[in-house]
Amino acid sequence: PLGEVHVEPDGDLVLYTAVRGTQLRIGRGPVDAALERYDALRVALGERSDRLARVALDAAPRDGEAWVAASFLAISSGPTHAPDAASPRSADAGPNRSN
Repeated sequence: PLGEVHVEPDGDLVLYTAVRGTQLRIGRGPVDAALERYDALRVALGERSDRLARVALDAAPRDGEAWVAASFLAISSGPTHAPDAASPRSADAGPNRSN
């Protein structure tokens, strides 16, 4: 279910789900088509769809196919990001080597 409906100053439509507050960027395109893409994304993600934080459904089609971009809420246990390859402890150094 929807929790909020916003119309941005530029006319873009942004929806927020009622339970998790997931942001759905619809843009100015057809709402029905965007919501169909959101439903398909949720089905494809299964249980992981509960962690969706933001879904951009307003992206322009490429090669005749519509696409979406999504970001997820961080998981409360374990690391929330991968080590940066440019950090002093890179994969080249190995786990037991000092730099």
